[in-house]
Amino acid sequence: MWSKNDNLSNYGIKYTAQTKPIPLGNTTHEAQVFEIPLDKLRYNSNNGRIFMEVNKLKTTSSIDLKQLESSDVDEFNKEFEKLIWESEKDKNEYTKNNIKQFGQLEIGVVLSDGVVVDGNRRFTCLRKLHEEYPQDERFAYFKAAILFTEDDKISKKDIKKYEFQVQFGRDKEVDYKAVNFAMSIYQEVKSGEFTIPEIAEDVHKKPSD
Repeated sequence: MWSKNDNLSNYGIKYTAQTKPIPLGNTTHEAQVFEIPLDKLRYNSNNGRIFMEVNKLKTTSSIDLKQLESSDVDEFNKEFEKLIWESEKDKNEYTKNNIKQFGQLEIGVVLSDGVVVDGNRRFTCLRKLHEEYPQDERFAYFKAAILFTEDDKISKKDIKKYEFQVQFGRDKEVDYKAVNFAMSIYQEVKSGEFTIPEIAEDVHKKPSD
């Protein structure tokens, strides 16, 4: 896990002059943006947009994603890359071609342990491009703000609220499957971490919806 006090260049991470405003709790956090080597990152296993796809993989294959995430991050990333790529192949092809032509225009967000919480599709497209063009540095890094959760006392609930906002709350009705939206919300309400009114506010809907 990275810390604000670390010299992140020791991990191959490049500093930039940019920052990204991130809504956390009742405030906006101004986070430093970096260019992070792809192999220093991993997918968010709680990505709500592919909730059912992940659960299908868990129940229909012999792959233990939780065990794989802790023992072999490279293989874990490969399995998740397949899930994300196949879940919306046409949109992913479009995003990949856009990044190939113009570079990564939208900055992602990662946690200080390397988990991508905003930008899993862009991360996927960059991984694909890096595999095709390994010598092209434009595709070797993911541009993202890092949330130093321990240093800045950012809670898990704050992170989850932000995930809901970026996955389901930015007028993204055409970008997610209704069943993934419903099951992600059901899981969080069932866990007791969130109430329905709290989630409704995060995803810009009425509680009755």
